[in-house]
Amino acid sequence: IFDTSMMIYSSFFDVNENGDATLSIYPNPSRGEVTVSWRDIEEVHVIDILGQRLASYKFGKVESCEINIGSLAHGVYVLEIVSTDGKAYRPVVRGD
Repeated sequence: IFDTSMMIYSSFFDVNENGDATLSIYPNPSRGEVTVSWRDIEEVHVIDILGQRLASYKFGKVESCEINIGSLAHGVYVLEIVSTDGKAYRPVVRGD
């Protein structure tokens, strides 16, 4: 039996419409504040494992922004980062 779960996970989180590798999220895991750095960030959405949007942040084409995940339960979430260059999806962990 061939386990494809890791390939699906890896493929999903490597999605980046414009192929840019300069996106960074830190610290990850985090207890609260998370910094997202990329070009011309317009929006960041926090999505749970069921695909529900839990929070949305709007910015005015910034290079770096901070979002707070401290009020979320411990676990893995997905950040949808919207830029003038496209969208990217990255995991973020709310930890201790």
